[in-house]
Amino acid sequence: MLAGHDDLIAGVATVKDDALFDRLHLTRRLTGLIASADTAWLLERGLKTLEVRFDRMEASARALAERLERHPAVTTVRYPGLGFLISFDVADGAAARRVETSVRAIENATSLGGTRSKIESRHRWEGDRCPDGLLRLSVGLEAHDVLWADLEQALARP
Repeated sequence: MLAGHDDLIAGVATVKDDALFDRLHLTRRLTGLIASADTAWLLERGLKTLEVRFDRMEASARALAERLERHPAVTTVRYPGLGFLISFDVADGAAARRVETSVRAIENATSLGGTRSKIESRHRWEGDRCPDGLLRLSVGLEAHDVLWADLEQALARP
């Protein structure tokens, strides 16, 4: 999400506990967990557009979540009302697989926060920790009407 282009992994660790901070700091020093110059540049580039990307992604996610809640093929929608990540359930694992392989504008892949929307069935990775029909949708920058048309045709497949 920070970089926005699926081209780096970076993050921050914050702690209140001084002992934990000391252990994390030592680990970082000993293992060289510092971003390379090119990674830092990519992150800086992405941070310049973070606000506008996040606003667009969140507005699209909100619109999609509302439509998913009304769709007869969707049994549950999990969207807290903020952010760009939606999870929703369809009837079963076979239905989830049909949806994720039928989308065209949305990429069937595992990644979060990029410019392109992505969908995946979580059950095949997490097993019984999540429902068979659970799909995770990371909303990107595409127009929400384009994304909805893609989801609607995929949800209608027999």
